[in-house]
Amino acid sequence: VSFLALPDADLLAAATTLQLILTRIRDNPSDQRVRRLRHYNVKFEAAVGRHAPAIEMLYFAGFEEDLGESGNDPGLLFSVDAATAPGFMHVLEAIQSVVDDVSTKLPALAKAEDERSNAASPAQGGSFVL
Repeated sequence: VSFLALPDADLLAAATTLQLILTRIRDNPSDQRVRRLRHYNVKFEAAVGRHAPAIEMLYFAGFEEDLGESGNDPGLLFSVDAATAPGFMHVLEAIQSVVDDVSTKLPALAKAEDERSNAASPAQGGSFVL
């Protein structure tokens, strides 16, 4: 199953979350907190982790499997420089295009996802932690 074959609602949720993750890395390259995604994070698993094609997008962007410092906290780690990672900007641009395309098809769903993303923004005081 490809990423684009996900049902529209799942595709929009996954793409919006991936866009948020990648944008945070691009905008805050030295912030280590935005570079590690925990598989045990309920919000991450619901939007992205349960979809193998969405996880593949993260691999294409430069993420790798990671067990965490304890060796018992599985997740994904982005340990390279976003500016030099071969696929990072390509994946971000593709994800942004998917969000734009699906958003036009599902305006009500897109509005709900946008409100969720805005509520999760640190500047807005949200607490969307991956």
